[in-house]
Amino acid sequence: MSKNAMIILIMVSALVFLGVGFAVGNAVYASLNGTPAGETPAMESWVDQRIAALQSKINEQKTLIDSLRAELDELAAKVGGDEPNPPENSTKVKITGNSVNLRSSPSNASPSNIVGAAYNGDVFDYLGTTEKDANNFNWYKIRVSGIPGVTEAYVRADLAYLLP
Repeated sequence: MSKNAMIILIMVSALVFLGVGFAVGNAVYASLNGTPAGETPAMESWVDQRIAALQSKINEQKTLIDSLRAELDELAAKVGGDEPNPPENSTKVKITGNSVNLRSSPSNASPSNIVGAAYNGDVFDYLGTTEKDANNFNWYKIRVSGIPGVTEAYVRADLAYLLP
């Protein structure tokens, strides 16, 4: 038998004896303490404590998410991105998203109506605001240039804001 085969045989034997030792030890512990094999009060207690700690962290994260959502709603209201009735004097729309699709119709249900893109800081002439769509978004109608065959497009109102 080669040296490598001997080493592998010894390692496998050690793992088998370790597993058997664990099982025998667990059975002895269980018989001495009157608990079913594999079930130890210490382990159950640790698992219960760990579950409680994780649940606490989940609750903290839910609270943080709710707080961030409220803050986001406040910010959206400040920039006017969700205003169904824009101020009378609005003449321009400024893009706030990094890369925003310009669409031929006020819907993001399909990519087939994408006619171009706008980028953070781009400013367009404001033509109007739509009612909320099925996904609860308002859309700004804007005048565009530089896109062959397209003079007007729509951009989601939460990705832009109105300028006076």
